[in-house]
Amino acid sequence: MALGHFMVEEFSDVLPQSTVLELASGTGYLGLSLSVRGASKVVMSDKECMIPLLHANVLLNSPSLDLNARTIEAVRLDWNNQEEAISRMEEETFDFIVISDVFYEVRLHELSVLQSPTSMAGRDRRAADRYSSNALLP
Repeated sequence: MALGHFMVEEFSDVLPQSTVLELASGTGYLGLSLSVRGASKVVMSDKECMIPLLHANVLLNSPSLDLNARTIEAVRLDWNNQEEAISRMEEETFDFIVISDVFYEVRLHELSVLQSPTSMAGRDRRAADRYSSNALLP
């Protein structure tokens, strides 16, 4: 919840035109929150076993989502297959790439996509420049 509040406060000026990729979405709380707050497109991603839950939560929250004005989708993105995950992420750029409340695994810090978040940043690089996830990596 804290990351969602932070993003809405810090990026309220650009969030309505922004595209967001949420990694390891779980229940989709963060992605749904950003969609409700106006992100133009949110792609929530997780392992295959989580996709039905993400779809269900989109449906349950659809009264709060203006699906005529914005897009929200759930896609499989499994970091156990790094090449496939990176290939999928290279298909489009995102203004924000977010991840929160995930299990801590040291090996994931070595993923090239997490080492350079600005490489997939979209048209507005202010967020990537201000708050690079590299600062969070050991």
